Parts: sequence; C-alpha cells; structure tokens
Amino acid sequence: MICPLDIERRAVERALRLRVARSELEPVITVVCSGPGTDAVRSAVTRYAAASSELVLAGLCGGLTPGEDASQEIAEVIDSRGGHWRCAERGAVLIGVDEPVCSVEAKRALAARTGAALVDMESHGFAAACSEAGVPWRIIREVSDGGGAALPRQAASWVDERGRMRGFRVLVDVLRRPWCLPALMRLGRDSKDALRRLGVRVVAAVEAAEEGRARLRDSTKALPGSGVAHG
Repeated sequence: MICPLDIERRAVERALRLRVARSELEPVITVVCSGPGTDAVRSAVTRYAAASSELVLAGLCGGLTPGEDASQEIAEVIDSRGGHWRCAERGAVLIGVDEPVCSVEAKRALAARTGAALVDMESHGFAAACSEAGVPWRIIREVSDGGGAALPRQAASWVDERGRMRGFRVLVDVLRRPWCLPALMRLGRDSKDALRRLGVRVVAAVEAAEEGRARLRDSTKALPGSGVAHG
C-alpha cells in the first residue's frame, strides 16, 4: 500500500495495527510512504510491483464541487492530457493534476470542464505506472478539502520530498500571512477527520479482500476430487 504523505502512512498503519490486535491475525500488508507527486509514486510502483499481487494508493484528496466531501469509491482516473484508467464499474471520477487546485472557483471550473468529482496530484501517475507494470491496482482516497473550501496557496510547500510536514515552513507562512490561520486550522481539523475515515475504509477493504479469498478457498475445497479420501 502506497501513501504519498507520511501522515497518511501513519494513519493507515495505525488502523491496520488496531485491526490486527482486534482479530489476532498477522499483518500481511506493507505500507510505505512514497513522497508527493507523480514521479515519487511511479518510483514506488516500480519498486514494489513485481512482489505485489495488488497495489493500493491510499491518502487524502480534494473535492471539486460544494458538498463533495463524503467517502466515495473511485471508478476512474483521468488527467489533463486525455489519459484515463478505469478500476471499478461504479464510482466517482478523479482527475490527477500536476499543480495544486486551491481556490473554490478553480475547483468548480475543473469539475465543469472534466466531469471529475475529486482531485489529487498522484493518482494519474499511479494508475499509469500500475497499468504499464501489469499489476492490479485500486485507489482509496478521502476528501480533506471539500469543493466549497479553498486551500492555502502555500500548502504544497508544507510537505517535503519524503512526504513529511515542514512544521517550520508552516509557522513562517502563518507569521507572514496571519489571515491564513483560519484556513489552516480548518484544513488541519478536516484532514484529521479524513485520515480517520481513511483508516476505516482501508480496514474495510482489507477485510473484504480476505473474505473473498476465504470464499475462493471454500469453493475450491468443494470441487470434486479436492477433498481428502478416506479408506
């Protein structure tokens, strides 16, 4: 499982640890932080594709229209160059971009132009790399900034290339632009809630996959000739 940001990785690992402790099962999922952006995510796919039966991109994203802040399954990923990758029959369309979409007006315009409901800066690179590597993939995203909420324009610089928060940079920006503090506090609160929901959805996806494997094993055992012969 690949998370672009370290706060996403920690949220997912915490949820999985709680699930393992509750079920007394051994962990079977590796969670890594790739760092933000398509190049970092592509590198992670290249590194782990050969040893993985499926790759999952998990993290936060933005909503593009007011009210677009609820959990949604992602069915298709598109980009601004005409790329499109489908991963489910039903669900939302997510557009991957190379620059942050910060203002409410820019979000609405992007939604109107593309029909996408969600936006992030990694999914198009992830989907393309997985398709090229021939490995099954899926994306689990939770909305941290809804379509009616603007992102501080400095937000992209608050994370380093390893996906870790630059606390000092955040402090400097707030001191220089104190009017950004309410938006920063709102983003922090919404991101905390979204990370909690992300953990819940990741655990649900893992449990669903395990149930599917169990049903497959049971159906295989029920096939003629698959049982144990008794004399």
